This record gives sequence, C-alpha cells and structure tokens, in this order.
Amino acid sequence: SHFGSSPQLQLCQMFGEGCGAGFSPGAIVGGNDGSRMVGTLSDWNGKKACGFIEVQNPAGKKYFAHKTEFELQFQDGQAPPPGTTLSFVPGVDPKSGRERACQIR
Repeated sequence: SHFGSSPQLQLCQMFGEGCGAGFSPGAIVGGNDGSRMVGTLSDWNGKKACGFIEVQNPAGKKYFAHKTEFELQFQDGQAPPPGTTLSFVPGVDPKSGRERACQIR
C-alpha cells in the first residue's frame, strides 16, 4: 500500500499483545458504551494487520488499532479503508503501556 512505510505504521511492531487475553479495558476506562470514542481510520498496514484511529477531541490524537480488536472480524486484505468512521473503547497495552483502541466497531 502507499502508506506502508509511514513512520506511524512502523510503530505497529512496537506494540505488544492485544486488549484481549488477560486484559480488561473496563478496569481502566469503565468499559460501558458511555466510554466509547469515535474516530476515523487514518492509516492501515495490511501486512502487519494494524493501523491508527484518529479522534477529533483532542484533535490529531491517534490510537493504535489491531485487527484482532475489531468486533466484526475480517479477512486479510478486507480491512475497512482509511477514512472509515469507527468507535472503540480506549485501553492501554499491558506490555508497552501505550494507548490503543479496544472493542473496535
């Protein structure tokens, strides 16, 4: 893809496990629908199955997104295109301590 070498997408390899196994985003953000955020898929790396969701508030803030966090799973190569509006629960990766999107819809 044309954005496969983006510096942000190179961060994909720096993130550890997903929000799933042994990690509850609810422990950090409450976990109910009131804690969901809305953003736009700004980048996607099909080879690494990850990208970033950019939110409006605060403007320009991006959350790491991994394929395994999408509630409706898709086949490789069938990711939503950049520009797609998505909602998610903000969480924190237990290994890296970095913010990431969980329960993506």
